[in-house]
Amino acid sequence: MGLRLRDLGSERLTWTDLRAIVRHSPVDSALIRAKEPERSRWGVSEYLLAVIADSLRWLVWAKTKDAKRNRNRPKPIPRPGDDRRKPREKGKFAGAISRPIDEVKRLLSLRRR
Repeated sequence: MGLRLRDLGSERLTWTDLRAIVRHSPVDSALIRAKEPERSRWGVSEYLLAVIADSLRWLVWAKTKDAKRNRNRPKPIPRPGDDRRKPREKGKFAGAISRPIDEVKRLLSLRRR
């Protein structure tokens, strides 16, 4: 971009400009490689290849006896920074609230308006 740090604070490079440069740096930039080395190794191509590989593994699994019994499902390739892929405890979900069965039955029997 032809900018120097000594230009910071001038009309040529304002603090707002610096913030925009930092926030919108490309994944393969030196800044992102220094801040988040794991993320900088994954570009669009790597994410697409992981999706393709996961899909193919699922398609192969779908034709097996295990798929009919819904067991040994293939695990997706872990992506950097993707917390959704962490395994959850069986029967638990985010934001679950435990209530006694009597209260659940009472709530379900209430009339809706």
